[in-house]
Amino acid sequence: MIAVDTNVVLRYLLGDDDVQAAAACRIFESGNSILITDVVLVECLWTLSGRRYKAAKADLIAVVDALLQEPNVIF
Repeated sequence: MIAVDTNVVLRYLLGDDDVQAAAACRIFESGNSILITDVVLVECLWTLSGRRYKAAKADLIAVVDALLQEPNVIF
């Protein structure tokens, strides 16, 4: 099992840094179990809803739903 931090999850979701996003995608696509703690999830949602990304509530719900659908992600 691999525990990921907030930055890894955000790079995977946003793809806003080519090198880091590619590394994050490799982790998620590796087939290994990935642990996302409650603190990491909350930090991701807080960051996405903040000044820079301004994600709406519906967008945040979609993010959580997408992560729940990932077959190797464990909360």
